[in-house]
Amino acid sequence: MPAYKDKAKGTWYASFYFENWTGKKEKKMKRGFKTKREALEWERTFLQQQTADLDMTFESFVALYAADMKGRIKENTYITRRLLDRAVVVQGNPRVYKALRDQLAAVLGELRRIEAGGDVGDELLATIDLISVTLGGMKED
Repeated sequence: MPAYKDKAKGTWYASFYFENWTGKKEKKMKRGFKTKREALEWERTFLQQQTADLDMTFESFVALYAADMKGRIKENTYITRRLLDRAVVVQGNPRVYKALRDQLAAVLGELRRIEAGGDVGDELLATIDLISVTLGGMKED
């Protein structure tokens, strides 16, 4: 299917006919793509979603599922599910990193001193292990 150039706006648009779920032909148009490739990609993805194609990518399937479920569940549930799907990437600040590393090292030293002093509980040992693993996983910048 072709994509067309909107000469007045300088953008691309996709315009095509497809059969909806009832078998009726409908016209679909979407405007405002910066490149022809984006317009064709959107058209291909749209047609895959409409035909329930088994060759669609997992990302396309998840987007289709999320759009379908949005109307069926409460807004907070939808937001929670969408947030659980996202990977959280924290950009570190070197000054904060160094302060946190120093504080964790001080806490670990104090906990090890307490541990050496005598009988300690399992919770304290688990905390010591957790801090040791955290400190070991922190990389120098």
